[in-house]
Amino acid sequence: MKETNLILAVLGGQAFWAFLTVLWKAFAERRKTAAETESSIVQNWVTWAQHQETRIRELESTVLQLSEAGKAKDELLARYRAENEELKQKLSVLEARFDRVLAENKKLKGQ
Repeated sequence: MKETNLILAVLGGQAFWAFLTVLWKAFAERRKTAAETESSIVQNWVTWAQHQETRIRELESTVLQLSEAGKAKDELLARYRAENEELKQKLSVLEARFDRVLAENKKLKGQ
């Protein structure tokens, strides 16, 4: 009977040790999976951040180009306004001259 108890104790100890080993491996596998998942999440965030930085640089470049184009258009508009004012002044001078010539013409016809 002592031998049977001894065999059962050894077998029970081995079974318990096997159970602990399986439990430890399952825990280690779970930690490994969690670490891989976390690593994957971090890598995805890094990739996303890099993509966003690239997109921001592209948008900044586009805004700069649009700003430069806007400045060129503003300069062109300013030049056209100045030319328009010049033409208005010339037109005023020509209208005054026309009115004088028309008055002289009427005066000459009336004589």
